[in-house]
Amino acid sequence: KVVTAKKELSEQAKLDMVLGMIAIKYTQSNSVGYSKDGMMIGVGAGQQSRVDCVKLAGRKLSTWRLRFHPKVVGLKFKEGVKRQDRINARVRYIEGDMDEAEL
Repeated sequence: KVVTAKKELSEQAKLDMVLGMIAIKYTQSNSVGYSKDGMMIGVGAGQQSRVDCVKLAGRKLSTWRLRFHPKVVGLKFKEGVKRQDRINARVRYIEGDMDEAEL
């Protein structure tokens, strides 16, 4: 039973729920996950407290969402910087993990 004013779930929401259940099934105990549009965008697992799992998954979700902020998307990189290095730099920028010289 879905407890909401809108009683029917969209097909995409149902698929996201199935994806989340499958992904969480194969993680450690006390796992929490957020799925959206066919992607797991935040997973918190392996913590002693379920609350800590929710916080961990929520931080990953926030980082995922902030990757699309215009300020983050607009970061300039030198020619030849590999895609994964650009992603890593953006995540470090979002998390405040860069030295002043790197900015």
